[in-house]
Amino acid sequence: LNAVGIGIEISVWRGNNVGNMSLLVAGALFLNGISWTAYGHLAENLYFTVPGYFGIAFGAVQILVWVIVRFIYHG
Repeated sequence: LNAVGIGIEISVWRGNNVGNMSLLVAGALFLNGISWTAYGHLAENLYFTVPGYFGIAFGAVQILVWVIVRFIYHG
Protein backbone atom coordinates (compact mmCIF):
# COMPACT_ATOMS: atom_id res chain seq x y z
CA LEU A 1 0.00 0.00 0.00
CA ASN A 2 2.90 2.34 0.64
CA ALA A 3 4.18 2.02 -2.94
CA VAL A 4 0.93 3.13 -4.61
CA GLY A 5 2.34 6.58 -5.34
CA ILE A 6 5.31 5.33 -7.38
CA GLY A 7 3.39 5.55 -10.66
CA ILE A 8 2.28 9.07 -9.81
CA GLU A 9 5.85 10.02 -8.89
CA ILE A 10 7.08 8.81 -12.27
CA SER A 11 4.41 10.79 -14.15
CA VAL A 12 5.15 13.91 -12.06
CA TRP A 13 8.87 13.54 -12.72
CA ARG A 14 8.42 13.01 -16.47
CA GLY A 15 5.81 15.71 -16.94
CA ASN A 16 7.30 18.26 -14.52
CA ASN A 17 3.80 18.95 -13.18
CA VAL A 18 2.86 18.48 -9.52
CA GLY A 19 -0.86 18.78 -10.25
CA ASN A 20 -1.27 14.99 -10.08
CA MET A 21 0.44 14.66 -6.70
CA SER A 22 -0.81 15.90 -3.36
CA LEU A 23 1.72 17.11 -0.82
CA LEU A 24 -0.85 16.48 1.91
CA VAL A 25 -1.12 12.78 1.00
CA ALA A 26 2.67 12.42 0.84
CA GLY A 27 2.99 14.10 4.25
CA ALA A 28 0.31 11.85 5.70
CA LEU A 29 2.14 8.77 4.38
CA PHE A 30 5.37 10.00 5.95
CA LEU A 31 3.75 10.73 9.33
CA ASN A 32 1.86 7.43 9.24
CA GLY A 33 5.15 5.61 8.69
CA ILE A 34 6.70 7.44 11.63
CA SER A 35 3.81 6.58 13.93
CA TRP A 36 3.74 2.87 13.02
CA THR A 37 7.52 2.64 13.31
CA ALA A 38 7.40 4.22 16.77
CA TYR A 39 4.61 1.85 17.81
CA GLY A 40 6.58 -1.12 16.46
CA HIS A 41 9.64 -0.10 18.45
CA LEU A 42 7.61 0.39 21.62
CA ALA A 43 5.88 -2.97 21.18
CA GLU A 44 9.14 -4.59 20.03
CA ASN A 45 7.32 -6.03 17.02
CA LEU A 46 9.05 -6.17 13.63
CA TYR A 47 5.74 -6.72 11.83
CA PHE A 48 4.91 -3.07 12.55
CA THR A 49 8.42 -1.65 12.48
CA VAL A 50 9.62 -2.82 9.06
CA PRO A 51 6.57 -1.63 7.04
CA GLY A 52 6.76 1.62 8.99
CA TYR A 53 10.29 2.16 7.73
CA PHE A 54 9.06 1.57 4.17
CA GLY A 55 6.31 4.13 4.75
CA ILE A 56 8.84 6.67 5.96
CA ALA A 57 11.06 6.03 2.94
CA PHE A 58 8.24 6.20 0.37
CA GLY A 59 6.75 9.29 2.00
CA ALA A 60 10.12 11.04 2.08
CA VAL A 61 10.74 10.24 -1.59
CA GLN A 62 7.30 11.56 -2.56
CA ILE A 63 7.86 14.79 -0.62
CA LEU A 64 11.32 15.16 -2.15
CA VAL A 65 9.99 14.65 -5.70
CA TRP A 66 7.22 17.18 -5.07
CA VAL A 67 9.66 19.80 -3.73
CA ILE A 68 12.17 19.25 -6.55
CA VAL A 69 9.57 19.48 -9.32
CA ARG A 70 7.67 22.37 -7.73
CA PHE A 71 10.54 24.63 -6.73
CA ILE A 72 13.52 23.66 -8.88
CA TYR A 73 11.87 23.01 -12.25
CA HIS A 74 9.27 25.76 -11.89
CA GLY A 75 11.42 28.23 -9.97
